[in-house]
Formats: sequence, C-alpha cells, structure tokens
Amino acid sequence: MQKMHWCTANLNLSGQGFTVIWFDATNPISWPEAQVLMVVHGEENIYDIKPIAIGETTAGEEKQRLANKYRHQPVEHVFPGRNPRMETMMPAETLELPRADQYGMVADPNDKVSIITGGGNGTPHPVEEPPPAPKPPPADQDDDDDEEDAKAAAPSPGPAVFLPGKHPRPQKGA
Repeated sequence: MQKMHWCTANLNLSGQGFTVIWFDATNPISWPEAQVLMVVHGEENIYDIKPIAIGETTAGEEKQRLANKYRHQPVEHVFPGRNPRMETMMPAETLELPRADQYGMVADPNDKVSIITGGGNGTPHPVEEPPPAPKPPPADQDDDDDEEDAKAAAPSPGPAVFLPGKHPRPQKGA
C-alpha cells in the first residue's frame, strides 16, 4: 500500500466564478481526484489545494473509486492502463498530517503521520520559522502627554465606511 494525500480545494465550475464548489474537511478529495478534476474542468479552475490528511491505498483501488465516482472516460484518460502510474502525494509537501480512512475522514486528529518529501534530490525543503513577536514600546516618563499618547496609539475602529447623508453634496455649477 502507498500513502495518499486527502485535500481541501475549491473547484470553479465553468471557469466564470458563478458556481464554486468547496471540498472541505467533511468532504475531502484525494490528490489523484484533484488531477482528474484538473483534466475535466481545467487546471486553473481547481485551486487552494491543501493536504489535510494521509490515507493508504493502492493505485488500482483509487482508480476504481474514481471511476465509480466520476465517469470512466476521464479517469482512464488521466490514469491509463490496468496498473496506472498514479501520483498519490502532492509534490514538495513537508507535513505532519493525521491519518485518514479510505473515505478521507480523520478518525483521531492526534494520530499523525510524518511525511517528508524532498525537492527531488533527497533533501527535505527548509522549514520556515515564524517571525518573533514584536516587543512593546518602552513606557513614557512624561505624565502630561499620556492622554495624547493613548489617543494616538488607539487602533482605528475599523475600515472606513461611507454613510449616506453624512457628507455635504457638491454645489451645482461649481
């Protein structure tokens, strides 16, 4: 058996943004299924693909599952033959993901599988460290400017909002 990524993704039907299907954690797709959807709907119309779990399967089992779910023709076009060459892991992913069952559902999120795939030369990709948290500014020694500093340091209440009727109308003929 080989390991296979289960993923979340967005699928834009017809490529015009009218109907977008979101495959979330309750309805994930496999990485080979994403490849079939790329052929059927166009590569640019399936996006935001993110692995969420790792399952185990064989190429034949996955091809049969996809043929049952979709028509046989696109599946055979993407994965031809009786024993197809099927890429089941997203390339260049270094993740520690939970295990999934044959439907992509995570049974125990604490039960994780560590998968490290490299860039093709056997070395893993570097892991980026998060930036350090910003340090708070030093306390002021001036007591008379505290109110002005508090007003200046207060965050804005939110984005600018246009309220109709609150602004004067422009003069005609001006």
